[in-house]
Amino acid sequence: MILALPSEQLFLIGLAFIALIIGSYTDWKTREVPDWLSMGLIVLGLGTRLIFTISTGSGWYLLEGLLGFILFFVLAWVMFYSGQWGGGDSKLLMGLGAVFGLDVGLPGDLQQMSIAFVMNVLIVGAVYGLCWAIILAIKNRKAFVQQLKDISKERKIRFLRKLVQYSFFIFVFIFIVTASSTTFLVPQREWRLAVSALFVMMILLYWVLLLTKAVEKIAMLKHIAPERLTPGDWIAEDVIVKGKRICGPKDLGIDEQQIKTLLKLKQKKLIHTVLIKEGIPFVPSFLLAFIVTLLAQNLVVTLLI
Repeated sequence: MILALPSEQLFLIGLAFIALIIGSYTDWKTREVPDWLSMGLIVLGLGTRLIFTISTGSGWYLLEGLLGFILFFVLAWVMFYSGQWGGGDSKLLMGLGAVFGLDVGLPGDLQQMSIAFVMNVLIVGAVYGLCWAIILAIKNRKAFVQQLKDISKERKIRFLRKLVQYSFFIFVFIFIVTASSTTFLVPQREWRLAVSALFVMMILLYWVLLLTKAVEKIAMLKHIAPERLTPGDWIAEDVIVKGKRICGPKDLGIDEQQIKTLLKLKQKKLIHTVLIKEGIPFVPSFLLAFIVTLLAQNLVVTLLI
């Protein structure tokens, strides 16, 4: 199926594959994705599409690249400002959008590469992140168990637990009501499956939230000296000196000017370390999702059909 694609698409797929291999390696080794890789992929993706446009006389190549870039930019922006991904992950995703493009003739086709890749990233990324959390929990099991007990007492977690408990009674009620009838014009079996899936997802959400919050506190937070900071690092708690806030979680990544300020404060012995949140290397999940996309297209559609 892949080899049957036009040579232009094969070239772009090869470009994305190389970028993801390099990005996965650097993210795994250093927890960073270099800007030259992300920005280079954007330039190469759009530049290559511009060359294809000139050589074929068709403006669709460039237009589709720009639309793909915009689609992935929006997704990257949401994931970055919600604190799910780092800046390097987000910029690399924009480059992939420029490379994959968005087929304007089939904008709603769930099997086209850009749409399929986005949906596969969400699925593969969730499984990947959960596996990392489980591994970290096992490695730090004593601290994890204690942290789990502490977190379960938090107000938000207690509320979520109550929500799951109440949903169980709603779940049982719906099963009784639909015991021998068709509800909302939906066949009984499909309705029950949908309700069951929703209930199971709520239970999983509760435990995944507990797991990730506990793992974050025992294995992903650490104190480091200001000189070890790099632009984009996530600061886990506000740094306040003499009533003035220097940096904190709301910044969604520290910048060079803030690092310089922290270095000056350390020289004056006003601070010694900064608490940062060290994320997991997430680019490898992009690579896995890309491979899944090449082999199975849209995983959701493949599993449902």
